[in-house]
Amino acid sequence: MKVLLADTVHPELPQGLQSLGFTVEEDYQSSAQELAPKMDRYTGLIIRSRFPVDLDFIQNCTRLQFIGRGGAV
Repeated sequence: MKVLLADTVHPELPQGLQSLGFTVEEDYQSSAQELAPKMDRYTGLIIRSRFPVDLDFIQNCTRLQFIGRGGAV
């Protein structure tokens, strides 16, 4: 299962995800429009507030199972 980190997060998060068997990829530069066509590769998305995750974006996320918001408690 692949997770995309779309915002910087504490280093323990990607390490923890990897220890659980996830493949973690980072993309801190691409816009939502650039990422949308690639989102069918990922089962998870970690984002803080770099761009809104709206219906148009989610419709491209055919394999997405979860969204995590960095900084959320």
